[in-house]
Amino acid sequence: MADDLGPEKSTFLRAFAVFSRRADWEPSVHKGEICTRIREVGIVPAVRTSSTDDARFAAEAVAKSGIPIVEITMTVPGAIGVISCLVRNLHKFLPSHAVGIVSLLVLAVTIPGLYFFHLRGPWRHTYVIGAVFALYLNVFVLIAQFS
Repeated sequence: MADDLGPEKSTFLRAFAVFSRRADWEPSVHKGEICTRIREVGIVPAVRTSSTDDARFAAEAVAKSGIPIVEITMTVPGAIGVISCLVRNLHKFLPSHAVGIVSLLVLAVTIPGLYFFHLRGPWRHTYVIGAVFALYLNVFVLIAQFS
């Protein structure tokens, strides 16, 4: 699909697909969402360098300064590689991911107690303890995000 749009749009869609980690070259974020985010931030710093290392350094410096948006121009050698490297570095395993995994595991044990075993026998206690613990974890994450 991307190849029949012309070379400029095709390159943009390929870069966007690397960013969104989709193999079918379709953007996972809609144009309206991107425009809204750009308006909120109010600035789009563009990185145009003659080397891949300089582009990566400049983009990371912009991100560390607090600006969550950066444009890597396609004139940068290996621009798609720079974009994919930046995305890979931003997606690290965080403590919040671990809490989410634990919460899902607790709910995986809790939900059958309600829907399959209808809270009979020991499943009543399993459900109550699991539901309260999962709620505790979710409230903990909520408070941690806003503090």
